[in-house]
Amino acid sequence: MRASITTPALAALVPGLIAAALAAPAGRWTAAAPMPEARTEVAVAALDGRIYVVGAWAPMPTARHGLGAAAVGGRIFVISGGPRPGGSCSSANEVFQPGEAGR
Repeated sequence: MRASITTPALAALVPGLIAAALAAPAGRWTAAAPMPEARTEVAVAALDGRIYVVGAWAPMPTARHGLGAAAVGGRIFVISGGPRPGGSCSSANEVFQPGEAGR
C-alpha cells in the first residue's frame, strides 16, 4: 500500500510523497520528497494508509500552531495549540473527517 500526505484544511493530496521512505530498509533513515510547502509546528495523524498534516496556519476553523492530532474512529481530532507564537494556548478541539475531497 502506498501512503500519501494530505493537508486536510486545504484538501490537497500529494501522492507518493513518502513512498521512498516507506521502501527504506528498517533501522535506516532515507530522504523522501519534500513537502510542497515549508511548515513548522505541525501535527500529523495516520489514517487509512495516509499521513495527514495539520496546523502551521493552514486554513482551519481555528488557526493555531503547536497543536496535537490523533486519528480515532475514521476521523482526525485536532486538539489545543496556540493562536500566537510564544506560549499561548487554547482549548480548541476540532474534528476532520476525510471524504472524497481529502483523497
